[in-house]
Amino acid sequence: MRLHAIVEDLASARAAVEGGATVVQLRCKGASTDELVEAGRGFGVLEAAFVVNDDVEAALRLGADGVHLGRDDPGAERGAGGRGARRGLRRRRPGLGNTL
Repeated sequence: MRLHAIVEDLASARAAVEGGATVVQLRCKGASTDELVEAGRGFGVLEAAFVVNDDVEAALRLGADGVHLGRDDPGAERGAGGRGARRGLRRRRPGLGNTL
């Protein structure tokens, strides 16, 4: 089973991993890069892939496994190469909702 948890803090991330999450996505809408980096400290030691939402710089600074970008988010060109990080792009499919 694969479970992708979207969380706002380390405590929630830990609980998600304990509950079986294999991917943990840090999503703090409206947070600055520095705030996101502060919130993301400690995620790298969890037994799950770590993805940062919407912020390539924060993902790079945190050494995240990947970054999730919406179509209009800046930084796609920076997230495209190096370090083996993955990028995710949300797309909308009629009748199926959002997919990654």
